[in-house]
Amino acid sequence: MWVKLWYNNVKRGGVNIGKYRGEFENNLRLLMAKHEIDNITQLAKELEISRRPLAKLWDKEDIDTIKLESMAAICDYFSIKLSELIEY
Repeated sequence: MWVKLWYNNVKRGGVNIGKYRGEFENNLRLLMAKHEIDNITQLAKELEISRRPLAKLWDKEDIDTIKLESMAAICDYFSIKLSELIEY
């Protein structure tokens, strides 16, 4: 079921994980600390993306829809796989 949910939402440009919110962890804070990035505003500028998806990950709240392109930009920047950013 998870794969089907993921695939259907990726086709629409976002990942809806509201039902599974409590089952996910993300490593954004750890990655930022390792790369000596002080805040999400600085990271957003370097990634050239909106601050909003980073804030959703940082706050670990309201992560119902984060566009896959935003997740990919974060992963590319840190040279990691998506599974290293989001843990299920």
